[in-house]
Amino acid sequence: MKSSMSALLIVFAWGTRAFAAPLATEAAPSASSMPATAPSTATSAAASIPPSAPVPPAGACIEHVPEGKGRPVFSEQFPAKGRSGFVAWLKVSVEHGKGEQILPGGFQPQLSSDGIKALEQAQFIFPDRHSPTGPRIVTKAKGDALVTTAALPFVPLPKKPGRQSLELPSVPIAIARASGEIVTVCTEPHTILLEDPVANDPHAKPKRNPAGERQVEEWTLLKNLTYGGLVALAAAAVGFALARWWMKRERPPAPAAPPRPPWEVALEAFTKISDQGWIEQKSYAVHYDKVSDVVRNYLGALYGFDGLESTTREALTQLKHKLPPGELFESIRTYLNSADLVKFARVTPTEAECHRVLEQGRKFVQDTMPSAQTPDAAPNLPAPPAASSSGGPE
Repeated sequence: MKSSMSALLIVFAWGTRAFAAPLATEAAPSASSMPATAPSTATSAAASIPPSAPVPPAGACIEHVPEGKGRPVFSEQFPAKGRSGFVAWLKVSVEHGKGEQILPGGFQPQLSSDGIKALEQAQFIFPDRHSPTGPRIVTKAKGDALVTTAALPFVPLPKKPGRQSLELPSVPIAIARASGEIVTVCTEPHTILLEDPVANDPHAKPKRNPAGERQVEEWTLLKNLTYGGLVALAAAAVGFALARWWMKRERPPAPAAPPRPPWEVALEAFTKISDQGWIEQKSYAVHYDKVSDVVRNYLGALYGFDGLESTTREALTQLKHKLPPGELFESIRTYLNSADLVKFARVTPTEAECHRVLEQGRKFVQDTMPSAQTPDAAPNLPAPPAASSSGGPE
């Protein structure tokens, strides 16, 4: 009887041990998922876990402080009471060096999908960091160090109505050091007592949803077209101003036409005198004087002196150096002296002398003009002076 009782106790003890082992295994993850009450010992506790121990559940905050460095001076505040659906601010103050940055890139990107899931399981949500209730970070100097205060918004959304308590799990606070190393510090879990938003209203009634806010839509295409139109308009205005300035700019005077050859001018003048009919009108002195002026003007233009303003002696002096001595020079001398007698001595020529002096003037031009000269190959000679009845006698 004693032996059978002993065997029964041994079997019961083995069964109890076998039943307790799975319970311990299942209880280990839930126990490790609870945040540590002393965050500063999280690293040493994790290091003390034997290799066969279970890994902390996903979403659990794990501190990381480099070896040989102390945990940053860290303080936090979280309200003990709040209302469901309203923001509860977790205020964290960290004292750090001037080359360090708190929450680089914002808080939300540091929450992994597991961390967000852990918050949702705790019945909290974290608003979008770009919303009006996003996190707020303020840094102030404190001696040789800096103090950064981060206000992190958490919205409790309990699944059940009524007064109840929720626990905000530990969240990571990252510190980027000047060396590029990241230090991660975990906050304490905080309990908050929640009241319904209408808990103080004995006859609470449902309220209509607030009016929707105006959605501001950015029309990128319209904006680009508007900017492009303004730029094109400005470019057109500048182009118009430049074109107008170019049209109104001061232009250099047009080059003067090359002077006509003096022989061409003289022959044309002889034809015009003949057409005017001075001989038919018995104005022999006028005809003689005009033919003499054309000859003087031609000789001056051809040989480079003022034939109309020069006296007969001055003209012959110029011609003596430029005409070879001979019959031509003597004919010109006789011609100019005869013209002086008509102009200054009041000698009246006959009709025959008028015809002769015109033919003689043409012959002077033909004898002195270049033999192979054409209008296109004519040299650039100075324009002959205007015809005037001048030129005194010797």
